[in-house]
Amino acid sequence: MKHQLVSSLVFSSLFVFSGSMAQAALFDYAGLADHQNVPGITSGLPAAGGGVGQANVTGGEQGSPAFKWIIDNVNISHSAYQYGNEQISYNPYLDSNDGNGPAGLGVCQILGDHTQGNLTDNECKSGSADDNVTVTEVLQLTGTDGQILSIDRIDFRNAIHGIDFNDGGRNTNFYLMIDSGDWNPIALPDGTGFIDFSGSPLVGNMFKFAAETNFLRVLEVNENQFYIKSLSANAVPIPSAFILFATGLGALVGGRYLTNKRRG
Repeated sequence: MKHQLVSSLVFSSLFVFSGSMAQAALFDYAGLADHQNVPGITSGLPAAGGGVGQANVTGGEQGSPAFKWIIDNVNISHSAYQYGNEQISYNPYLDSNDGNGPAGLGVCQILGDHTQGNLTDNECKSGSADDNVTVTEVLQLTGTDGQILSIDRIDFRNAIHGIDFNDGGRNTNFYLMIDSGDWNPIALPDGTGFIDFSGSPLVGNMFKFAAETNFLRVLEVNENQFYIKSLSANAVPIPSAFILFATGLGALVGGRYLTNKRRG
């Protein structure tokens, strides 16, 4: 009965704060890459922001070993690495509109250098695979400082910046890992370009995205490579009442332990 009571209190507290989250923050990666008027604060992106949004928002096509973007109280850290070997780091990359439409956030394995003509140090180097999420690459989004995120919508674009994710009659997938869970396939949104998770949000601290070519024996095509054009997320708050409850529970357990020890 005591265990049931504790569980009920915990889940009641979780229910209270889960229903009190504010409107989701929109992380418009395509807008950031295209120097549009986007809100927030970025750090770790080396290119000049020009006239983008607030003075402390850095935009434009570019990559970085890691960067952070804060909108309201939602703080996301971005990184990338080689599938199967997290010790080999890649670069989260913002790809701009190439005339075929907006792109967004992908992965570049090697950033450019001054020997590549007009390529700047933070643009994707020619011959470095591609700048979307494709075979051997993992894109990782993490709530900074342990922040728990609730993602309710993700917009995707394919390798040529379109919304076609059907490969010869077969709908393609991306793979997602949340925290230390398993890799799970999710169908890419053919014809619409977005997935609405609002009925069952993706909740966790760390989200890893990978292409299906790491898991299935399928050819690498435009339709199974992807960018994250944008996503909407909330920070899941931990209310003071829940913290106090956890502290009080710890004191109660500790006191009972000392009492039993004295009796023994």
